[in-house]
This record gives sequence, C-alpha cells and structure tokens, in this order.
Amino acid sequence: MREKWKNFAAVCLFLIVATVMAYWPVTSCDFVDYDDNEYVYENPRVLEGLSYAGWCYAWKTFDCTNWHPLTWLSLELDASLWGRNPAGYHATNLVLHTINCLLLFVALYRLTNSVRRSGCVAAFFALHPLHVESVAWISERKDVLSTFFLLLTVLAYVRYATRPSAIRYLLVMALFSLGLLAKPMLVTLPILLLSLDWWPLGRIAGSCSAGRDDRFPLQSFKWLFCEKLPLISLAFGDGLATIIAQNVPMKSMDDVVFTTRLANLFHAYFWYLQKTFVPTNLTVFYPHPDRDLPVLDFAVGLICFFSISAWAVRQRKVRPHLLFGWAWFVISLLPVIGLVQVGYQAFADRYSYIPHMGLFISIVWELHARMTSTRMGRIVCGAIYLIALVACGMTTHRQLYYWKNSEALWIHAIDVNPNSGVACAHLAEIRLAEGKYDEALALTERGMRVKRSGRVAGGYCAWALALNGLNRPDEAEQKFREALKHDPDHEMSLDELAKLLQKKGRYAEAAPYLERHQRFLLKKAQSKPDTAAAQLDLGISQARQGHLRQAITHFEKAVQLAPELAPARFNLAYTQKQLKLYKDAKANLLRVIELAPDMAIAHFQLAKILEDERDFSGAKEHFAEALRLNPTDVETRQCLDRLSKP
Repeated sequence: MREKWKNFAAVCLFLIVATVMAYWPVTSCDFVDYDDNEYVYENPRVLEGLSYAGWCYAWKTFDCTNWHPLTWLSLELDASLWGRNPAGYHATNLVLHTINCLLLFVALYRLTNSVRRSGCVAAFFALHPLHVESVAWISERKDVLSTFFLLLTVLAYVRYATRPSAIRYLLVMALFSLGLLAKPMLVTLPILLLSLDWWPLGRIAGSCSAGRDDRFPLQSFKWLFCEKLPLISLAFGDGLATIIAQNVPMKSMDDVVFTTRLANLFHAYFWYLQKTFVPTNLTVFYPHPDRDLPVLDFAVGLICFFSISAWAVRQRKVRPHLLFGWAWFVISLLPVIGLVQVGYQAFADRYSYIPHMGLFISIVWELHARMTSTRMGRIVCGAIYLIALVACGMTTHRQLYYWKNSEALWIHAIDVNPNSGVACAHLAEIRLAEGKYDEALALTERGMRVKRSGRVAGGYCAWALALNGLNRPDEAEQKFREALKHDPDHEMSLDELAKLLQKKGRYAEAAPYLERHQRFLLKKAQSKPDTAAAQLDLGISQARQGHLRQAITHFEKAVQLAPELAPARFNLAYTQKQLKLYKDAKANLLRVIELAPDMAIAHFQLAKILEDERDFSGAKEHFAEALRLNPTDVETRQCLDRLSKP
C-alpha cells in the first residue's frame, strides 16, 4: 500500500512539472484580437473587476453569444487581481489546466484502481497539442473552468455510487450546475455518467461484468436512467439558454443544409481522430467546407466512424474500455460537431478538450491489455508512452508561440490555410492599424474572394479603409457602399463613408449616413444605458451633432464607470481640447498614454497642446512617438518637421 501511494505521489508530481514546463511560454503571451477584446480588454464590465454591477452583468448578459455567468465572474476576478496584464489571465488558465490533469488522474484512479494507466491518460491529456487552444486562449477560460467542475462532478458521482444518498446526489447536482454555468458543452454529462455506470463502475445489472467493482451496488438500467433525470433537466434548461444566446450566429449558417452538416459531421469525427495521432498544422480557425467537402473525405469519415463503432460494440464484453472510450468521445462532441451549426468553423482544437479523455482511456487500456503480458511487451509499451509524451510536450511547447500575439496567430493561420477568410480579415485589420495599406489591401482582397469568409460587410469596410489609406477615395467609396448593401447598419461603414463624403465636400450627401450612424449609436447605447460603452457611444453621438458640453457629460460618466477605458478618456480629452479646457485635456491625455502607450492619436493631441504652451521639446517628443506608431501620417510628419527646423 505504501508503495502504491509513493507511485501516486510521483505521478502527481510528474503531471505538475510536465504541464508547467510545457505550457510556461503561455505566461508571456498577449491578448489576441479574436474574442479576447469582447471577453476582457475592451469589456468595461469585466475590467471593473468583481463588483455588484459585475455580478449582475455576469448573470444577465448574453454577450459573446453564450450564457456562462461563472466564466464571466472568473474573468472579473482576474481583472481585480491583474487589471489589463494578460500574464495573470494566462496563469489562471494554466493553473486550472494543471488542476484538471490532477483531477482526471484522481478520478480515473478512483474508478479503476490503476495508478499507472490513470497516470498515462492524465499525462496525454496534460500535454496533447490539441489542448493548447483551451489553455493559451484567454477567451477559452470556459473550457478549463467547465472541465474542472466536470471532473469534480465525476468524483462526487463515484462517491455517491458507492453509497447513494440524497445529500451526495445534491452535491453531484450542485457541481454539475456550476459546470453548466461555466460552459454549456457539459449538457451531455448525464449520459456520460450513465456510460460510467456500465464501465468501469459496473452498476447496470445484467450488463458488463468484466472487471466489475464490488464497491458499487447493482441497479437496473431503468432505475439508473431515472436517477439521471434531474441532471438531464438541468442540462435541458441550460441548453435552452444557450439556444437563446446563440440565436444570431445560428442564423448566420441557416443556408448550410442538413445533409451538408451531416456529411461534415463524419468528416469532423475523423479529423479529431486523425489529429489525436498526428497533431500537425493546428490553427485557430478551420473554415467550414459547406458543399465543397470532397466525397473521399466524407466516405473515409463515414467508414471510419461506423467501423470503429462496430468493432467497439463487438468487443464490449471482453474489452469494455473500447466502447466506453469511443462512446465518451462521440457523445461529448455532439454539442459542437456541427449538427446545429454555430459560426463558420468546421471543427476546432478546443472542442477536443473533454472528448479526448475517452479516447485516451481506450488507447491506454487497450495497449495495456495487448502488450503488458510479457516483460518485453511492457518495455515496448513504456517506450511508446515515453516517445509519444515527449513528442506531445515538444509540439505543445512550440504551438504556444503561435499564440504569442494576434499577428503571430493569424500569420500562422494563413500559413496553414491560405484561403482562410477569417484569418485574412484579422491580419488585414492589424496591417490597417499599422498603416501598411498595401498589405492590408492584398489580404482583404484575398479574404473576400473566399467563399463563406464570414463578415462580408466588415470585409468590404476593411477593403475600403485600405483603399482610402492608399489615397484612392473613389474606389473606397464604392466599397463602403458595398458594405452597406450587405449590412445597412454597419457602424464603421456608416461613419467612414460619412467622413469620406464630407472630405470630398459632399456634405448634403454625407448627412443621411451621419444621421443613421448617430441613430445606431443611440439605439445601442439606450439598450445598455448603465455601461461605460453606452455612455461613450452617447457622447460620440452628441459630439458629432456639435453638442460638446452634453458630450463631455457622457464621456465623464463613461470614465467614472470604467476609469481604465482609454477610448472614453481620450474622447473626453479631445472634447475638452475643443472647448479650450487645455489643463483638463492635458491631464486626461497623459492618463490615456499611461493606459494605452501605443495610441498614436493621443500622443499627437498631447503634442499639439504642448506646442501651444510653447513646450517645444515635449511637443517634439510626442510628435516623434506618434509618427513612430503611425509612420504614414502626413500631418504628424509635417508637425515634427516644423519643430525640427532651427
């Protein structure tokens, strides 16, 4: 017994050290511009940290097309601890992933009483490259957090199954509820618990008896199914909330016919299986093939799916782990496999996080059954595990560098799939912000050529911005109008087209677009009047109409609600400057630069104030910084040249 506990402790120590070593680069990763902005760094409610208002927001909001209040609260807690520092958020994800590896090991040990096999499964779970996305992507806090509660639910269920009682069952329900509040993907857990009843618990009378554990009393299947009904009702309620939250994105793919979704389903199962064994060319986004899925890919996926299913069913009495692991994999993937299409992706690395547990159990238990009967077999089996784990750890370590920042993420996504419209669009936005309009134009044109590239209006808008940056205003105007054909209320297109027309002196033609943009801002602001974003929009709307005093009132409220929201404070400073409140404007601009050192326009406006105050050295310094951040800005260069003359 003492030897067993030594082995147990050694496995725990190995899991902690191996996981932290493999994932340590994640602590130096930045936020990425794919959902992290909505979840954290542009979300004033989250950045305020834990508060009563934040608590209410977490429970009421359907932001990011999900209802997961516990995920919001965990991010708010991080904001209280770390502010805008991404390292803290990444560290929390890493800690949760490490705890999940330990919980998986403990849960499997409690279920099977096998230290070595349980340790191997947990090690593969810890180090597999497909799990990088769940850990390195701050927005996927919901993955690691929900899995934490899933594993706690399994442990509580094992305890309940040894000696059923109402109190123990209530604990199972409570932990399952917390998991659902972190991510709705856990809706299949009641069925997964029923599969645990079959193997390894062996609770179903008259079914699998191979290796049955006498700690767990036998029950009829009907009784065990009824036992899960309260859990199923919780899952059903959470599923309804998710459908309501995801109503808009689901509609975005309504034209993907059911037969196409079904075909991609089998291809997706094969893809996850293939990437489990050969985890290469992993990236953040895999475009949906729609009707362009090759017949061969569909046929291979279909044959593979039914062949493995038939083999697992045929072996169920002598090797029950095969059917259990395959069933866990198939069932837990069902909510995200594409029958109900949400978004434009065909599959995603993060969706394998929970399903992989079942696959790894099947693989490890099958290798043990086939290879450990002889000494040589045990040596070969150990060598396979060692080589596979080292390869997984090295690949995971390397994969993390693609998550270093948004630019690295999207460059890699395009390297993997040059026809990824989403990746082209995001990298184009980065190039636009850098003033690299030629590159932005090329990326936007490529992205818009791709079928099902997603945000059509946004794509045309980015195309227009690139053309405008290259001083091609007539072509830019045409693309802005194309964007508004696809989405008449596209905020940026309305605003930029109005500015472009005003710049051309066509004020009467610009007025309707400006009015529509202001109406859109007011509508958006009035839907959530108690948020900093709403007050910011109201302020912008008032400023556009020339009501600067009223605009300042709204900007001040926005700053009060979210003191670290740089755009709100910048707009306040800019409006104060227009009203010649230079002292207040200067103080706010200095604070903006503290919050967002890379905001070129803030450096430019501060330099203008300093120049008016005849602080030429300070003005020159900030003009130079503004030009460094935005090298193509002609006005900034002219101002700097003027101050540089003797």
